[in-house]
Amino acid sequence: LHLFGLEGLDMWTHSLLWTLFFNVGALVSLSFIFEQDEVQKQQANRFGEVFSRPYGPGKRQRLSKAPTATELIDLMSKFIGEQKAETAISSFLGDRKIGDPDLPEIKEFTERTLAGYVGSAPARIIVENYLATRGSKMEDVFDVFGSVNISRTVSREQLQVLFEAAKVVASGLNLQTILDNLLDLLNRQFPFDLCVVRIVDQEGKKLKVWSQKGMSIQHLSDSEREVNMDTVIGEAFLTNSIQVVNDTEEITRPVTAQIMQREGIKSFAHVPITIEDKPIGVLSAFSRTDKGIFTQEFIDVFQSIAAQLGIAWRNARQTEHLIAARQQERELEIARNIQVGLLPVRPPQVEGVSLAGTCVTAYQVGGDYYDFLVNDDSTLDLVIADVSGHNIAAALIMAEVRTFIQAEAKSRQSASQLAASLNSFFYPNLVKAEMFITLFYVKYFPQTRRITYANAGHNLPLIWRAREQKFLALDADGLILGIKPEVEFEERAEQLEDGDLVFLYTDGITEARNRHGEFFGEQRLRALIRQRQTAGPQELIDHLLHHVQLFTGSRSLKDDITMVVMRVEEDGQ
Repeated sequence: LHLFGLEGLDMWTHSLLWTLFFNVGALVSLSFIFEQDEVQKQQANRFGEVFSRPYGPGKRQRLSKAPTATELIDLMSKFIGEQKAETAISSFLGDRKIGDPDLPEIKEFTERTLAGYVGSAPARIIVENYLATRGSKMEDVFDVFGSVNISRTVSREQLQVLFEAAKVVASGLNLQTILDNLLDLLNRQFPFDLCVVRIVDQEGKKLKVWSQKGMSIQHLSDSEREVNMDTVIGEAFLTNSIQVVNDTEEITRPVTAQIMQREGIKSFAHVPITIEDKPIGVLSAFSRTDKGIFTQEFIDVFQSIAAQLGIAWRNARQTEHLIAARQQERELEIARNIQVGLLPVRPPQVEGVSLAGTCVTAYQVGGDYYDFLVNDDSTLDLVIADVSGHNIAAALIMAEVRTFIQAEAKSRQSASQLAASLNSFFYPNLVKAEMFITLFYVKYFPQTRRITYANAGHNLPLIWRAREQKFLALDADGLILGIKPEVEFEERAEQLEDGDLVFLYTDGITEARNRHGEFFGEQRLRALIRQRQTAGPQELIDHLLHHVQLFTGSRSLKDDITMVVMRVEEDGQ
């Protein structure tokens, strides 16, 4: 009694004191024998363990329907005063700024601060009642990286996922397989219930599923999403921004809310798939079991995988374009070889005249055509034509024209008759293909040195009169082939003399432009022919091509250039 200072107490006081000691001892003794029920555990935690919990959240948690940090500080101010609350929170934060990720930590700090003034149990009750009134509660956040400590630095697991994704993209497989394999990777690494890749259609109006893992039949049947702001995925695409919903109960968009409720989805994230910062689709992940699953650390990785999808899409498109370009180049090369094979290898040997011709295409294939035809009656036909276009279709039409002319020329038709036959035969195909042909046809009679000719809308050939030292343009009425089903062509004739030169050409030479936009023109062409009036046909052609290249300043042409030259030799040559 002396040791504990209990001397001088009356009997009743001693009785109460020792009864208290006995009851407490019995309670302590029995607590080692019997386990606590749930109510006792809650009471023990609420009244006795508020100061024993570790400082800061040991397990990642989030507040559903959370108040702002400022609201929690205001709550604290009502009980301890505004000045003390501000001082306490300033000391707690230090150099940090208040943000949503700090809310669980600030909640605990609020409880601790209030406990110093009103007691630990009342402090816990005040905070929890306040949160309960708002509908807020603490929820565990699922750690998508397993046992790895979450930090703002990239973890080994994160790097491994990104490395595997890069390997999938670089695998060289087709695009569909790459998309499927990337979603398989996501499903293996993270416990998602559903992953989807949607790509916008060519019209830019709908996001269509290209690959998915975990969709229900009903979900897949209505998987297309309109590109508008009515859905969260539409917002992610249109705004090119990440959309994270860690609690689908808070969704305000009716369309999205209905789908999430039907599919039982609790949280999801949409990340745009972009090429050069332009969205082309959306990568989505969904969870039916966990809220708060999409932490910032995971979103960083998810965004990187979406970027890999963009790379895969771009690579696939570039590969398709490259294959198509190579295939087209190969087809054009074949067409060019065929086209070159249809042109005369060398001019024929005809008594009394010297001949030359050339066709220089601006592209791999063209629509220009020329030919020399020596007939059974010793007459010589010169033909030059220009099919509209610089593609395979033009080359095919040109080949058909050549075949038709070579077949019909032996029938001894006149120049005008042959032009009319050509028009009648090719009119249906030319109208269907929306193409046309210009043509000039010359028949030369060596015995009399006379020519007859017909024109189907072609630019006018020239005759250089050696004796008179002047040019004559060969003009005859005639419509372009392929405009009307039946056309009458005028036929005219001219008499040639020693040294006269007949020059046929397509408009590629006169319409060649220099860097100032000026045309080469017919006047310049005539001047150059005049300068080399005594030159041989091939020498004259080479001379003209050289000056066209000097004029344009380039060896590449914008249009095909075709020339045919016939010089009447003087007697004795």
